[in-house]
Amino acid sequence: MLSSTPSPALPVALAPSLPPAVDAVLARVAGCRQVCAERAARSLAQVLQRVMCSDWPEMALAFSRLTNTGMPVEFAWTSRDTSLRWTAEVAPPEAPDVSRVDAAFAEAGMCSAAAPWAALQRVGVDRGAPLRYGAWLGVRHFREADAFKVYVELPAGLLPGIWRRRHPLLAGTYLQWRMAGVGAGGSTEFYAQVDDMEPALLHALEMSAFGQTGWWLDAITRLLGRSDLPRPSGLSLAFDSAGKLHALTWFASAKALFRDDDATQAALLRQVSDGSSAEVLRALGGGARDGRWRHGMVGVGVDGSETAWVQVGIRP
Repeated sequence: MLSSTPSPALPVALAPSLPPAVDAVLARVAGCRQVCAERAARSLAQVLQRVMCSDWPEMALAFSRLTNTGMPVEFAWTSRDTSLRWTAEVAPPEAPDVSRVDAAFAEAGMCSAAAPWAALQRVGVDRGAPLRYGAWLGVRHFREADAFKVYVELPAGLLPGIWRRRHPLLAGTYLQWRMAGVGAGGSTEFYAQVDDMEPALLHALEMSAFGQTGWWLDAITRLLGRSDLPRPSGLSLAFDSAGKLHALTWFASAKALFRDDDATQAALLRQVSDGSSAEVLRALGGGARDGRWRHGMVGVGVDGSETAWVQVGIRP
C-alpha cells in the first residue's frame, strides 16, 4: 500500500529500480518540481517493483495496454494545476486480469471500496466479455500530499445499478462505457467511447450538466483549430463524493488530432497561461524521440464555471 502522506525527500537518483525511461522523465521534472518528482520516484519504484518481479522478465516492460509500447506506466499532465501525475500497472504480466482490481485498490489504500467493482467485473466476464487489462492505479503528486485513483475496466459496458439510477446521463444507451475512475475521496468518473461524435451531443451534455452550452465546444475548437471532431472520441462524466456531476471531459487520440508529438505539445502549450504548468508539460514531453508517439489521449474538460482545461497522457 502506498502512503498518502508526504515522506522524506528521496533523490531521483536513489531509485535505481526504475526503468531508465521513467527515471529520465523524473529527472527532467525534478528541475521544476523537485518535491513531486522525488515522491513519484519513491512510489513508482514501489509499484513497478511488483510489476517487474515477473516470471516473464522480458515482458514486464512491454505487456501493458496502457501505452503504445507496452510500457506499464504513463505520465499525465493537465493545465488545471502543477501536479505530477502517473498511471501504472499493479501486477506482473502473468497475473490474472481479474486480480488486478483488488491489487489496485490495495495499493491506493482503498481496500474497502474494491468489492462492488470486482463483482461487476466478474459479472461481465461471466457474460462472455473478457477483461483486457483489469485495473490501473493512478496517483497525483501535489507539493503538500498525494491523491489516489483506481481505474477500473468495465467489461460489456456494465455500470453499477446504483449509478445508473443516480443520473439520467448514465442510464442512456448511446454511450459505450469503458472504464470508471474511483477516487480515494469518494469521487467517481465514468469514461465512454462515442463512435459518432457530434457537436450536438456535447451541447446536450453541457446543457444537462450545467445549464449552459458552448464553452466546451469552443475550448475544443481552440485546441484543434477546427470544429470537426474525430470518430471515435471519448467522453467522461465526473461526479463528486455526493454524487453530483461536476465535470465533463472530451478525449481523442493525439495522433488523430495532430501531425506529430511536437505539434501536439505546441497546441497544448498555446492553451496554457500558467508558466509553472507549462514547465511540467515541457519536462514530461522532453527527451529524445524514439519513432513512436509519446502523447496519448488528449482531453478538454469543463466544470460549469465558464472555464476549461486541457490534458494529455504522455508515455515515458
